[in-house]
Amino acid sequence: MFRGHKFLVGFILISISLLSGPVSAAEGRVVFIKGGVNLEFNNKNIIAKEGSAIQDGTIVKTASDGYVRWQMPDESSFSLKPDSVFTVQMHKFDASKAQENKAIYKFVKGGFNTISGLIGGNNKGDYKVETTYATMGIRGTEYTAVILSESEASALGVEPGLYVSVTSGSVVITNEQGTQIVAAGEIAFVGENTAPTLIPNAPGFLINIFSGFESSISGNDSGFGMEGDIEIDVDVEHKDPSPS
Repeated sequence: MFRGHKFLVGFILISISLLSGPVSAAEGRVVFIKGGVNLEFNNKNIIAKEGSAIQDGTIVKTASDGYVRWQMPDESSFSLKPDSVFTVQMHKFDASKAQENKAIYKFVKGGFNTISGLIGGNNKGDYKVETTYATMGIRGTEYTAVILSESEASALGVEPGLYVSVTSGSVVITNEQGTQIVAAGEIAFVGENTAPTLIPNAPGFLINIFSGFESSISGNDSGFGMEGDIEIDVDVEHKDPSPS
């Protein structure tokens, strides 16, 4: 009886270890943090730290002084600026099953920079970033996206809406009012019920938006990503809620 009991306990402990030990192939990891960053997952609020898991359903929130960067298993990376909210809705990646890979994200507010990875490289439908102004699909690139509410835009002296700045690759922004291709080095804007357009000069808030953060990282995940295109299909029926 005693030996049987010991065997049962040992089996349970080994089972728990196997379930909790290995990291899921779909999980990303926080690689750098500066300031306040919280992760919400399964209705729990977690203070993020380097090494924290980023998995399906994780909502990443940065405080007014918060910057965070994480990497996903397909070698993509994301950086959030302060006062941002970004959700990893689904990240399914298996290098041996490229046709089954899929990534869906939701960008709620603030700003992010991303270098794309393997997902979306062959099929643009594999990758989506949903926002209140646009759904972004990629074919490998580096870009920055910022959403400004009415109050935020008013404080900066610019128009509210979605701003997209492309570092490499190209972007196609489309809504019911028109389509605009954005090449590397160009910046586009789309507001409520307006056609996406190129703007000649970078607004001040887009210049060096991550400069303080990037200088602290010292080359984390530099070089990841692939050249290519992104497409942004703008849904103008939704509006960015102004913060109180």
